[in-house]
Amino acid sequence: MDLRHEPATTLHALPQDLRERFTAELGERLREAYPPSPGPGHGVVLPFRRVFAVAHR
Repeated sequence: MDLRHEPATTLHALPQDLRERFTAELGERLREAYPPSPGPGHGVVLPFRRVFAVAHR
């Protein structure tokens, strides 16, 4: 059994040829919906990838 594979994501449900088109269109829509704020001191608050973890006993 080969366990070296990419994790399954919603994006992997699309055929390979549609993934780039989907991500480009999504990026465009997000830029339209969330334009940068004008003025100094505005923009991306935390410009790094976030990782959230939940643990319990």
